[in-house]
Amino acid sequence: MKQKLEKLMYMGFGALIALIGYSLGTNQSDNVNAQTEPAVLEEIVCRQLKVVNEEGISVATMAADEDGGIMAIYDNAGNSVAGIAVDEDGGVMQIYNKARKLTVTINAHSYGGAMAIYNNAGNIVAGMAADENGGVMEIYNNAEKPVAAINTHTNGGLLSVINKAGIPVTVMGASENGQGALVIYNKVGRFAAKLQDTDKGGILSIKNKAGIPVAAIGTGINGHGTLNIFNTAGKFVATMDVSADGDGKLTITNKKGITVAGIGVDKDGNGTLEMRKK
Repeated sequence: MKQKLEKLMYMGFGALIALIGYSLGTNQSDNVNAQTEPAVLEEIVCRQLKVVNEEGISVATMAADEDGGIMAIYDNAGNSVAGIAVDEDGGVMQIYNKARKLTVTINAHSYGGAMAIYNNAGNIVAGMAADENGGVMEIYNNAEKPVAAINTHTNGGLLSVINKAGIPVTVMGASENGQGALVIYNKVGRFAAKLQDTDKGGILSIKNKAGIPVAAIGTGINGHGTLNIFNTAGKFVATMDVSADGDGKLTITNKKGITVAGIGVDKDGNGTLEMRKK
């Protein structure tokens, strides 16, 4: 499109001269018949139209090319600052800064509209568009690498944070049940932790770098808090929660799943320690 817009800078004044000549001829005829009424042009037909400022510098051009209509806007120094044209998907608009660097592009594409934002170096730093699921927005660093994205998916909205290697490390969105969820990944994209809402309340799950669950903290069956600890084999080994009487308790389990120790509170409110053989 940029070539199309720059091509308009070199258009001749033929269309404008013809228009002026037509207007002058019409005005002369009107002056003979009714000098008090200005001429009204119902329609102007031309292939090129150029507008100049008082210094004769082109500030706007309109023309037709092989794809359709094209329009360019210039500042008083003759530098291109905006343009509208047609491409294979529909309309497209581009905005330039004073240094003639592209800063904004708005266009149509296969799913709908799209917009791209560029920095002064000409690198894309943000983009927004429609896709097959709805809307999507992406943020890029100065190296044009994506670092964040907001989009829709089957469960609702989704926010992703991406490291400089291009790997998502944080994802926040809605679960299948319509509840909130936050997932943390390590630098190579392995699941590390998940914070989510459940029918019982909130829960935080933690995995080691091998992807094995090692800890979980959340809401227990009776609405009290609970903490579960697992070994590297994913076997349950300890839990800290609340008893039916509302007292704290700690249960220790060996790797075979057998309870071997417990700390709690008796009916009189005194501490208890229980040890069992495997």
